[in-house]
Amino acid sequence: MTYNDPYGQQPQPPVSGQPISPSYYPPPGPPPPPWPGPPKQDDGRKFLNMSGGILILVISAVILVCCIGPILFCVFGGFLGAVSEAGRPDPTVVITSCQVSDETKSATIEYTIKNNSDSQDSYSVKFEVVDAAGVQVGTGFDFVSSVGPGTTVKGDTFVITTGPGGSGAQCKVTSVD
Repeated sequence: MTYNDPYGQQPQPPVSGQPISPSYYPPPGPPPPPWPGPPKQDDGRKFLNMSGGILILVISAVILVCCIGPILFCVFGGFLGAVSEAGRPDPTVVITSCQVSDETKSATIEYTIKNNSDSQDSYSVKFEVVDAAGVQVGTGFDFVSSVGPGTTVKGDTFVITTGPGGSGAQCKVTSVD
């Protein structure tokens, strides 16, 4: 094997026991770049690359939206809802048929509901079935949607009773929302 040394010398293989000659190895390359040093430690002033002022602003906004926002919504939403419903006339609900069956322990209620306001509305109607002694034996709900102003619509609902109603059972409207 021949090696063309840039200095014109032929390297000689080392003989055991003799020191290795520098001419046996090629010349060294350029020096390595300087070591940048250990990685810098975070001084704790930045979180997710945000400075202190921005971080405080983000935390404040989260607290405002998550904690205070729902409270304000409940207070003002409830207040405004009460104000808007204060002048609204109540609908008229009339029970047209009440059939209580002791055999199936159920009641079928037919009714009409009239929207007395000047805007379209939807209603939730709660019914109660009482026996001849006035003891409640069942409750039921029905939802009537999109009743136009001044319009009367028919509805019906089925109520499961907890006991026999007897011949003197009655159906009542307990609330309309």
